[in-house]
Amino acid sequence: MDSNINRVCEGFRVIEDILRFKYNELNLTKRLKVSRHRIRTSLYQLDKTLLHHRDVQSDIGLIVDQDLNLEEFKSIESIILGNFKRVQEGLRTLEEIAKSLNRFEENTLFKEVRYVTYNLEREIIFYIEEKPLLTLPSLYGITYLKGSRGRSNIDIVEEFIKADLKLIQYREKDLSQKEKLKECIKIRELTSKNNVTFIVNDDIDIALLVDADGVHIGQDDLPINRVRKLIGKNKIIGVSTHSPSQAKKAELDGADYIGVGPIFPTKTKVNVCKAVGLDYLKWVEKNISIPFVAIGGIKEANIDSVLSQGAKSVAIVSELTLSNDISSKVKAVIRKIEEKSYNEV
Repeated sequence: MDSNINRVCEGFRVIEDILRFKYNELNLTKRLKVSRHRIRTSLYQLDKTLLHHRDVQSDIGLIVDQDLNLEEFKSIESIILGNFKRVQEGLRTLEEIAKSLNRFEENTLFKEVRYVTYNLEREIIFYIEEKPLLTLPSLYGITYLKGSRGRSNIDIVEEFIKADLKLIQYREKDLSQKEKLKECIKIRELTSKNNVTFIVNDDIDIALLVDADGVHIGQDDLPINRVRKLIGKNKIIGVSTHSPSQAKKAELDGADYIGVGPIFPTKTKVNVCKAVGLDYLKWVEKNISIPFVAIGGIKEANIDSVLSQGAKSVAIVSELTLSNDISSKVKAVIRKIEEKSYNEV
């Protein structure tokens, strides 16, 4: 029993951590955790007895595993499937042991959790097949030609890349489509060469023409399901949101991440809505399972208040592009975000 309880809970935890840290998926992670805790708490009264009978040195299972070397996982999917099999096989063994000991309440629990895992296995495998794997970096870069001290968007992107920024959004409202396409072709070349995620704001046609990694759309743009048909399931869709209802709708409609803001008043966009403040950011952190980036009026001076509300990714625009030394400024901000996150952990 001791061996199989550990086997089951360890298998659950591996899958749980993949969903939590790699996919940032709230619902499935919670369901895995609930099942794991049901197994652990059901046998608290037996913990000392189980520990008394634990004998790792004499367990021939270790020798068998070493000799056969059967498990060789080469992908995230194979790790998940392998650990589900471990969980299900362990639960089946626990069922039979519990029945033989006339512990019918535990027998029923083990059987119930085992059937729960069959559905979870199916849902999780479909989820990782259908969802692009996305992790937003701590600092989300955005071009801003008007606030660039006369530098071009290409110059800004080169400085971002020099500072090891891993995601860059091209946002340009004033240039012609022809000029934007020309810039995006060059930016795509630079980002591909340096393994940087490239997002195009609004212009889905340009994103498709340059094979960008994704698009970012606003509340007045095409609906997410239409955009998905245009760009395909493996491209990223980000959506600007300004309220809980918009955030929830974006999540349900299949957005890969959302922009949350403007947190503070901003002048980098025209016709922008009023600042939504930190309360909306706090709500998103607690209620939305997809990644999100805090944006709008954020500076190095006020970033601590944003990070304290749970933001893991932050967009700072004008303070970066207006800097005399963009690369050094980017590095300083990333360092500050990471230090804040480390101290909180």
